[in-house]
Amino acid sequence: RIFEIDRPPNLEDKREKVKRVAGQLPPQVTYVGIDFLEETLEDLRRKLMEWEYDPQSKSLFVLEGLVSHLSLKAVDELMRFISSFAAPGSSLVCTYPHGNMADELERLRAGSEPTFGMDPPLMVRFLEDRGFCRVHNLTLEEAYRLYRKEEPHDLGPYSFVEATVGRNR
Repeated sequence: RIFEIDRPPNLEDKREKVKRVAGQLPPQVTYVGIDFLEETLEDLRRKLMEWEYDPQSKSLFVLEGLVSHLSLKAVDELMRFISSFAAPGSSLVCTYPHGNMADELERLRAGSEPTFGMDPPLMVRFLEDRGFCRVHNLTLEEAYRLYRKEEPHDLGPYSFVEATVGRNR
């Protein structure tokens, strides 16, 4: 099964786009809305179980657009949660903004909560350290060229990452 995890308003937009393009929502995709500013990973666990998530079966977790709204600490905890909760061989697909620690420190000095961003070469190690293997990065520009077969236009500094839950628990 596929579990798309995002903030509730974003999921509603995604559902509408899928219905408009495909005519209906695919039955194998479960949209799990969670607001990490007000809810916890235990709330996510409960919601997944309510949707009849089977921790013994391989699943795909889609985090498209979610982590850019979270802090580094929250993303760290979310990735550790997925790698410890999901069956070995489950997969993660995630988009994330590029960033670096200098930007994060500047945001802290300015008094705002830093949000997640990571340079692509560091993302592989970040996920491996949290229980994932076979980690692959693809910038949005690369994905656009690969799948759309045309030149991208103003996509910004974002990447896709795909990883597999791989460490024995």
